[in-house]
This record gives sequence, structure tokens and C-alpha cells, in this order.
Amino acid sequence: MMPHPERVIRAVQNSHHPKDWDERSPWMRMFENARAWVG
Repeated sequence: MMPHPERVIRAVQNSHHPKDWDERSPWMRMFENARAWVG
């Protein structure tokens, strides 16, 4: 199942995450892209 993106912006909030992930989860990229698109 897909988690809610707004609830898992930190890697530790995911039920499973590889050790090599930094503090931010890959979901955070979605918000960064939206911010860049808006301006």
C-alpha cells in the first residue's frame, strides 16, 4: 500500500527504509518539485 506523502517526509516515518537513506524520504522530492514548479 502507498503511504500518504504528507505523513512520510522523513525516512524514519516509513515502515521500511534502507540504511543508506538520509533524513529525508524520497517522498520529500515530490514536495520539492512542486515548490520549484510553483516558483
